[in-house]
Order: sequence, then C-alpha cells, then structure tokens
Amino acid sequence: MMRTHAAAALAVLILGVPLQASAFTFSNGGNASLDSGTFSSVAGATTIGFEGGLPTNALAGGLVVNYSGGAIVQGSAGGLNLAPANDVSKYWAIGPTHGDQGVMSFSAPLSYFGFDWGTPDAYNSITLMRGNAVLFSFTGTQPSNAGYLNIFADSPNEFFDKIVFNSTENAFESDNHAFKIGVIPEPSTYAMMIAGLLAAGTLARRRA
Repeated sequence: MMRTHAAAALAVLILGVPLQASAFTFSNGGNASLDSGTFSSVAGATTIGFEGGLPTNALAGGLVVNYSGGAIVQGSAGGLNLAPANDVSKYWAIGPTHGDQGVMSFSAPLSYFGFDWGTPDAYNSITLMRGNAVLFSFTGTQPSNAGYLNIFADSPNEFFDKIVFNSTENAFESDNHAFKIGVIPEPSTYAMMIAGLLAAGTLARRRA
C-alpha cells in the first residue's frame, strides 16, 4: 500500500550523529495511527506500507522502488518478531528466520527516508548507499530510540538510492517506510549563491 502524507509537524528531537565521514541528521517522531503504527510527518513524503506484500519494481512517488529479502509478517510471534507499537497491519521483518538481509533500491537518489522501527537492537543495522558506495551505516543503538525514525541527508553528496537492512538475530521489524527524492540545485542556483557571497564580501571590504 502506498500513501502520501502532508506534514503535521516535523520531528521532536534532532540528533546530529556523525558516524562516518558523512553526517546525516536524525529525528524521532511522526503521526501515530490507531492500529497501523506511526507514519512520517515530513511534508511531501511518499509512504510505502506492506498490506499488498513486498513491493517489487513498484512505482511510488515518481520512482521505481524495489524490495528484496526479509519477510512480510503480521502480529507478534514469541522469539521471532514483535510488531511495532499500535500496529496490527502487515510489516517487514528481517532476521535469521525471515532472511537476515533486506534491500531497498530506488531509481533516483533520496534526500530523506523514514520508518516505524519496532524494537531497535544492537544486532539491527542499516546502511545507506549510492550505487555500490557505502555512505553511512548505524545500528539500533545509534540512535537507540524506538518509534518513528527520520533520516535526512544534509547535502547532495549524501543522497542515497539503496538502503540495506541487516539483523543477525530475530528480528528487525519496520513499517510505513517514507521517502523523498533528493533535489540537486540547478547550476544557476549555485551561480546566484556565489554572486551573493561575492557581493557580501565586496560590501564588507568597503565598510572596512
């Protein structure tokens, strides 16, 4: 199932977490529903649910989205998977029982990705990539907050088109994946920025 949600509010907690050479911005928070978990509150984000199964070469938000690995489950099963809070719908589970790696790929780079993370654990990990290049990775302890996690690329150099979910134990549960396409500024925009900086420098010299 695919939905687009307008923002009610941006996330409540901003955490700058430089885990590698790149620095992405994290926030926690979203719009809670009564029985389908929490959804992104980021304006213009496209949301992918799993009621219709795992999306394969599916069109969403103007992109082709492809998922592989893991399993679509519903409810909780002791020792196997635990549904995200207030979520009785279907969701994606990664782990030895379900397949210990899941991959999402997109036909264009993203500047934002968010998801409802059921129970973050140290054995859960996420890797953001562009092509075959690893941009950023972290585990369930970085950050360690359950609930809806939002990840923002801080510059076009950090835009990503592949997300890899791993879990060495049962399980990594997630639902309501949301994304936005990364917009690279036009050359004219860069020219205007440079002209503005030059003008500001000239004015400062005249004042001095």
